[in-house]
Amino acid sequence: MYSTNSSIYFSSRNSSFVKYSTIKTYGVSDVEQFTIDGERYLAIANAHNDTHSRVSSVVYKFNQHFLKKGKPPFSIVQKIVTEKIESIQFFRSNKKHFLLIFENVKNSTPTIYEWERKHFVKRSNYGWQIRGCLRGITPIEIDSSMYFICESVNPTHEVTSLYKWTGSSFNEFQTFESSRNRKMYGFKANGNAFLVASSSEFGKFKNTYIYRWNGTKFTFHQVLFEDIGEGGHIFVNKKNKNTYLAVPTDIHDSWTVYSIKTDGFFQLQQKIKRPADSLYSFKHIGNIYIAIANYYGNSSIYKWFC
Repeated sequence: MYSTNSSIYFSSRNSSFVKYSTIKTYGVSDVEQFTIDGERYLAIANAHNDTHSRVSSVVYKFNQHFLKKGKPPFSIVQKIVTEKIESIQFFRSNKKHFLLIFENVKNSTPTIYEWERKHFVKRSNYGWQIRGCLRGITPIEIDSSMYFICESVNPTHEVTSLYKWTGSSFNEFQTFESSRNRKMYGFKANGNAFLVASSSEFGKFKNTYIYRWNGTKFTFHQVLFEDIGEGGHIFVNKKNKNTYLAVPTDIHDSWTVYSIKTDGFFQLQQKIKRPADSLYSFKHIGNIYIAIANYYGNSSIYKWFC
């Protein structure tokens, strides 16, 4: 069943999660939360209902004061018809707000929407130079410029490309040759920007390669001798001022925490032999928690102790 409800929980002062609200969803492939002019929004990428993959993805506005009136806190701002949507990304540039939508349809290119008068408007005048995006795009901001990581494909192998947003178009900036079924994503830590090229081919061990921004482009930085999955998350421990990267590893049979040193090198900190398909770190009342999503079993929440 694709048509179902998704739930939102919040953490109360007694260190437990309480169900907060319910939203009608259809085979959700991605979720993006963002803020515009002090207002909070939630974009839901609905990929498939019980009959077809052309459904409406929805942008919600969070209205906390609705709770006092006994109303649901999330109200619909806009519906956007999408087909086989895989990812939805929000970004800001030159005081403008954008949604970038990738649909996994043959010969498709990402679609960009610009925020205008309380809703998003589709823009066709922003040029794309992206050829055959395979699994969507991932944004990373470097030195006040926006870059987007896109996995594209040619007849023999995959090519991961980095595109730079000029304010009116997306231009190819740098390319990375990669073996089939590898995933690349970016993040920033300790004043550095990194790209992680990680394996996603089931049952085959591959090393993971780290690239670091040198001021003008990304160059090879370090190899990690294990299979790091996609969906890593950065968190900072203010008590010891250390930065960490938590990631699914070993074809999602475990998850690992790396300490990122001040020189930018990654050092193994802890390995947990529990399945993890994706994870997310968050802070609450001075503590750091890591939520683990497991596709085939129970999901868990871990507390980080330094």
